[in-house]
Amino acid sequence: MSGVSGDTVYFDPPYYGAQSYEYFYNALDRMLLGKDFAPRHSVFNTKHVIANTLKLFEASQHIPFWILSVGERIIDKAKYAALMSEFRQVEDVPIKHSHSYGGGHNELAGQQEVMLVGRPK
Repeated sequence: MSGVSGDTVYFDPPYYGAQSYEYFYNALDRMLLGKDFAPRHSVFNTKHVIANTLKLFEASQHIPFWILSVGERIIDKAKYAALMSEFRQVEDVPIKHSHSYGGGHNELAGQQEVMLVGRPK
């Protein structure tokens, strides 16, 4: 991220424990790029999600405002807020959102979407 500049960065990593974006959208990626390739598993969808999120935050310190959108499937907003608070003042912005897949609701229906806004301290 050192070559990236801006006032605000929006993070929307895959939800730990959910289906990997890279696998889910692989057919579309292959069509758009016009070549066949095996998807790579996202580092944000592994048991090392916290360490990888911390690395992402460390690499983004030069960008003043952060927005993090995640689900609370396994890691709750308090954990993400604690990580972000090492770098930014954190505001929890509640989002009313229902998860649905394949046209119906599933076991994630009670889960919430989390949006944390990080401002310079």
